[in-house]
Parts: sequence; C-alpha cells; structure tokens
Amino acid sequence: MQDLIIRDRTLEVPRPSGKEVLEVDGNDTLSSMITWVFVKSPTMRRIFVPAHYASASHAKSANSGPFGLYFLRSRFPKQILIGSVEVKNMQELILWDARLLPYHPDFWQTDLLGNAGNRPPVGNETKMVGESTSLDVAINWIVAKSRQYGGDVWLKIMAHGFEPVVGSQGGGGIIFCREWIRLSTIPRFVALSNRPNLPIGKVKKIEILGCGAAYINRGYEGRDGDGNLLCYRLAQIAQTYVRASTAAQPYTSGKNRPLQFGPWAGTVVTYSPTGAGVSDYPADIR
Repeated sequence: MQDLIIRDRTLEVPRPSGKEVLEVDGNDTLSSMITWVFVKSPTMRRIFVPAHYASASHAKSANSGPFGLYFLRSRFPKQILIGSVEVKNMQELILWDARLLPYHPDFWQTDLLGNAGNRPPVGNETKMVGESTSLDVAINWIVAKSRQYGGDVWLKIMAHGFEPVVGSQGGGGIIFCREWIRLSTIPRFVALSNRPNLPIGKVKKIEILGCGAAYINRGYEGRDGDGNLLCYRLAQIAQTYVRASTAAQPYTSGKNRPLQFGPWAGTVVTYSPTGAGVSDYPADIR
C-alpha cells in the first residue's frame, strides 16, 4: 500500500520525498484534492498532510473561499481544516475518582496549615467522580462527550484497583463511583455500544489506569476477583478496545502538582471489542 502526501506549498520546508505527493495552495479547489485521493485510493495506506494550522480567522476565510490547508508543522492540532471540511483528532476524556488523592475532595483549597492541596489531572475534558457519584452519571457524561465530538473520543479511567485478598495485585474491580466497576455493574456500559449499526462503540478505546485491573486471583476465576474476565467483558459490552495492567500502577501528585499517571507498569493487556486479546490498538486509534 502507498502513502499519499498532500503538502501546502506555503510551508518553508523542503518538499517531502515520496512517490505520491500532491502540492496545493490557495488556488486549488477542495474537489480537485478529493478527486486525486479517490484516484489513488486503491493503493492508499495513509495520508500525510504537512501544512499550517488554521486560526479562527483562517477558518472563517477558508470556509467561504478557495481551498487551503493549515496545520502545525511539528504536531497535529486537535482540529484541522481542509477547505470547508473540519477533521478532528481523537479527544481524550478523563474520568478520575477523588479517592485517588490523599486530601479531601476539595483539593483546590489549602489545609489548616496553609499547604496547597493536589491538583486534578490535566486535560481539556476531565470530570471528577467519587463515592457519592452514580456510575450512570459518569456513563451519561461519556455518551454526551462522544456525541459532542462525533464519536472520535477515547477514555481514561483513573481510580484505585481493589484487592480481594491480602497480598493481591488487584483484579477485584475498580473503586470508581458509588457502585464501582465490577462484574455486576459493567452491563451499564452497554450505553457506549453502537450495535448493530457500527463496528465500534461510542468510545474508540478505554484505558483503565488502576492497579491490577486485569489481574486474575487464584481461586477467583470466573467471578469478582478475575480481572481478565472483567476487562474482556467490558470490551465486549462497551464494544470498544480496553487496555489494563495486571500490576500496581504509578501515580504522582503533590503540592501544586496535577495528578499524573504513568508510565504503565507490569503486564499490559489490550482487549478488542470481541473480548480477544490483541497485541496493540489498530493504527488509526493509537
């Protein structure tokens, strides 16, 4: 399969190397570019579009005038414009449980000694939940954000894993919202499914950033305590990819510092929407 490259001539960088390169500028029409892509599509693997990013003023003029591409040179922005067509990268959603923090949920306030508390994780779309938050509230938030971003979203769940036995690495569910995420509550995630109309659900992937979420406790196979079962059933029910680890996971936080996860630790397992284990996400959602 062939890589296609569409390049804005106004970029002050050398012409990219490649067998299939189309150079465009403000005199080219969107339809001519689309026609070129369709002609090349039988051999196409992916499309690279090095160009400038569109500001709000660019967007206004691009929607009513000739074709123009605007990108950042070093990275893809969250929204890019191709003439009058808007293309979005996947939006990261973060749901985090306040019980991750050692302070009171009013973490933005100072304690009695004047020490600043922890800060929430950094992101454009974050929501804090806790022991008084219904799991349905969290799921409804995910559905609303998926609708807002046209389904082009992925989810991080930041919460403690539960150890059903002393010395376990986890596997007993995720301490998330009032009801937790466990075998008895994951059927609620069917709200994220798009069956039977689409091959994947309302979220492209879910990463469970909790300790030992995929860990299997000996003697607990097939019930709560079997983290592998929990994760692959969640993937099946939500019709999405799920990633989790069998080991304890690192978080950092502190005075005036945001809650931050990573890097992944232990054996990290990725489940497909069928529940099967896979080596990695598909290329288009990595």
